[in-house]
Amino acid sequence: MIMAQVVSFTLFKLKKGEKLWAFGQMASLPPHLAKAKGCSFSKMMGSGNGVGFSIWPNFSVYAMVMVWEDISYFRIFESQDLRYQAYKDRCVEVLTLIGQAYKYHGTWDGKTPFEPIGDTDQNQKRMVLTRATIRLSKLIRFWRQVPSTSVAIEHAEGRLLSIGIGEWPLIQQATLSLWENENMIKQYAYGNQAHLQAIKMTKDLDWYKEEMFTRFVPLHIEGSWEDLKVT
Repeated sequence: MIMAQVVSFTLFKLKKGEKLWAFGQMASLPPHLAKAKGCSFSKMMGSGNGVGFSIWPNFSVYAMVMVWEDISYFRIFESQDLRYQAYKDRCVEVLTLIGQAYKYHGTWDGKTPFEPIGDTDQNQKRMVLTRATIRLSKLIRFWRQVPSTSVAIEHAEGRLLSIGIGEWPLIQQATLSLWENENMIKQYAYGNQAHLQAIKMTKDLDWYKEEMFTRFVPLHIEGSWEDLKVT
């Protein structure tokens, strides 16, 4: 059996009355996830309102990111882990995206958790994770720029899903997005003026203490999420 690293992104949309419970899980669940068999890296993250970065938190939506030695370990985890199942039971919607990294740069907490697989069919769907720790001295200027980039990704052609997630409000931010294919990502990244301006300001103003940009090939998209059509 050939072992191949996969990454699972699970989005949880809570039922009414479960926000306080979920907020408490942000402290107690991460140590539990770190002990999962076959898991080499894990994060429990909150979310922001809208489709990209947002200064306003959304206490109804959380995200779980886990890196697995092989997809079989994730399947065991999702079917047997009682805390994972309890979390799903408190949700109105749960979406899991399982993928393999094929391109990345940067680090996450000083680590490089993803193992890229190399070139793939560019006509396939794509996932993108951008994650950064913002310098405290740059917070105000950064958040002033955010609204224009959030609007840009919301209206980007080929975007199937995007959500702003993060470990710490305001300081550690990430965007997870799903696209129709590689070309749509490039069209947004290099053709959208608001996004290009954000890239330029990132370089000129040195916003980030740490950053990582990773692209993934989705292997499985499971569950439901708003108007996303899972195929």
